Amino acid sequence: MAYVIGFIKQQLIENRSSTLREMYYISEGWKRAKFGAQDESNFLIEDLEILSDVPVKGSTSIPRRTGIHLWPDADP
Repeated sequence: MAYVIGFIKQQLIENRSSTLREMYYISEGWKRAKFGAQDESNFLIEDLEILSDVPVKGSTSIPRRTGIHLWPDADP
């Protein structure tokens, strides 16, 4: 979880965004902290969204994930 929190923190500091899939592939380089499947990383992000309660400016209907600069995967 610490690696994911660090990743999110860096996203916010640098005002960058990523997709959930991109974060999963980046985690492949984390060795001991890499996920076995993308669903695992998605579930962790969902949990962190709930715990962090990061507001999204001007909206109550936008998922909190966007407040931490992580977007759903783009359609193929």
